[in-house]
Amino acid sequence: MTMELQKLSDFFKNDNYKFQKLDYLYLHYKSDYPLSNEMDFKNFFFIIEISVNKVKVMGLVTKEKKEFNFYDLKGNWWILRIPESIRKKLF
Repeated sequence: MTMELQKLSDFFKNDNYKFQKLDYLYLHYKSDYPLSNEMDFKNFFFIIEISVNKVKVMGLVTKEKKEFNFYDLKGNWWILRIPESIRKKLF
């Protein structure tokens, strides 16, 4: 099972995109693919609630809760989808 980050802008290009709880959002400081030694886990958030064009997230490290509007996100955002087999075991 492979889990890879995907650029959020590419994710939105798929007409069938769908956020799910526990997917991760990551804000990287540069546009290149985030290498493990470059990642700042303070910028990792997992999705805890989904509405039409917003998600509520919680910081992986900071535990801070935030709300993001997809249309207002600026910067180099990435998404990490949790495999369905894992999601089924969690819910």
